[in-house]
Amino acid sequence: MIADRFAQDAGGWLDLATGARIRLRVIEGGTRAAQVAWSAQCEVLATLRHPAAAPLLDFGAIGDRLFEAYATGPAPASSAKRSESVLAHAAQFLRHHRILLTGPQAEYLLRPRVIGGRDPRGRPLGIVLQRRPALDAIADALEGAAPTGPCVIRVVGPPHSGLRTLRTLDTATIIDSVRRTHRAVIIDEGWRSGSISAEIMARIMEHAFYELDAPVARVCSAEVPMPYPKHLEDAAIPQVPGIVAAARRVVTGHE
Repeated sequence: MIADRFAQDAGGWLDLATGARIRLRVIEGGTRAAQVAWSAQCEVLATLRHPAAAPLLDFGAIGDRLFEAYATGPAPASSAKRSESVLAHAAQFLRHHRILLTGPQAEYLLRPRVIGGRDPRGRPLGIVLQRRPALDAIADALEGAAPTGPCVIRVVGPPHSGLRTLRTLDTATIIDSVRRTHRAVIIDEGWRSGSISAEIMARIMEHAFYELDAPVARVCSAEVPMPYPKHLEDAAIPQVPGIVAAARRVVTGHE
């Protein structure tokens, strides 16, 4: 067992979180400087997605060695010419993020090519996944505030009821939560003015005003253009102290 997630059986390595097969690469740890450089590269690689590249699912240390876990599965079937074009695009996309398709890592990083069938329409697309700092701050707040503060986040609701857009906003699930807890704290990386948090707050007032035991609290980003420097960006978006203070305010009446 590796990282309490990957187990080996007769068929190879299995991801216990999803039940899917994976490919596991294990390398020597090397010097501390080499480990730091490897970790930084894997942090970047884990955010990259491309039709010709196998996603890096996890990475870490096992004793004095390092591991990388890659998803399996072939690239979309296409003609030989199209396959070469997609591979060249993948190499350029990864090189832009300082990931080179050289050495033993390339064997794990590239998906097996399947030649045949009709070529997909359009051009290949590389995607860079972005972390959601507000969600990380919520997780840190729950960990840091327990046991006297909030200690659980429970995500409920039918499929497609997430808060990505107002068009799929599941008002019934939000109102049901307010009726059970009699409180609401909304964390939003957007501004307070004219934001999705303002719309959620309005719907709570319209449908569950008399269920509330405390005013609805909001923790939003500062209403300024998003700064580029990391320390200023952290100062602008919701952070743990503000989330904990808002949660305590609606529960106890003071921060």
